[in-house]
Amino acid sequence: MKGLITLAVLALTLASCTAYDVAAPDEAKEPATVAEPAIETVDPSALVGLWRVTEAGGEKSDTWLRLADKLMVWSECGRAHGSWVARGSAFLADVSSWGSGYCAPGYEVDKTPWLTAAASWVEQDDVIVLFNEKDELLVTLTIDGAPPKSKDYLDEYVEQPVDNVDSFEELSPLPDGIEEPDDIVGRWVNRDSPYDGSFIAFASDRTWRDSDSWFANGRWALGEDGALLTTSRPVDLGGCARNCGSGVALDVVSAARVGVTDSGLAFYASDGTLLVEVIPA
Repeated sequence: MKGLITLAVLALTLASCTAYDVAAPDEAKEPATVAEPAIETVDPSALVGLWRVTEAGGEKSDTWLRLADKLMVWSECGRAHGSWVARGSAFLADVSSWGSGYCAPGYEVDKTPWLTAAASWVEQDDVIVLFNEKDELLVTLTIDGAPPKSKDYLDEYVEQPVDNVDSFEELSPLPDGIEEPDDIVGRWVNRDSPYDGSFIAFASDRTWRDSDSWFANGRWALGEDGALLTTSRPVDLGGCARNCGSGVALDVVSAARVGVTDSGLAFYASDGTLLVEVIPA
């Protein structure tokens, strides 16, 4: 009898231990911690190169794009020059001049629509793909051949350029409380000197112009988190003869980010330094 009682007590003890072991994890469990996904960094230096251009759905053509300190294009319409900028996956190019032209006289149509429409890029297996603002594929860029050499330009321009990674700086985020803008179209003046006559105007066709300074016009685009992309076309100093004020455009086009303030917009350098604040003109 004593043995039966002992076995019964042992069974109850084991049962209670089992019940505790099952329940304990639920009672003592701390809230689950979900690891934040790793942020994929996009390195614009991957764009530096001499690329053969293939338009979407087309065969390979004798069109090349060289992206280095400056931009060069070889196509059926001749040789073009310009500038470009990339911040993260955002891309902006501006063709400002043609070294020679093979198209019909008076040809006014955009000679590089695939380039001026490009708004973003991705790298896929050593191939660069350019997309427009609607995320539609424009062209693919591959390392394949080179344009012919010419007495009109240095041989180095038809060779692969040296990658200068230092030119693609990392951007500091916008300050706390400053939101990225949905758009910056409009005419803006320096908040601290609104009546000196200088301004910068952003148009809906992604071009800008100003009232003074060497940089009279160019192109603009917005990237993620307020990243600002601009190109500039130098003009003669005579453009500054009539109206040289605060030079607001010089600060704006050197900015890397733009944010919304209570009164207008604030433009920041890549290290987060405030360059200028503007208000509607």
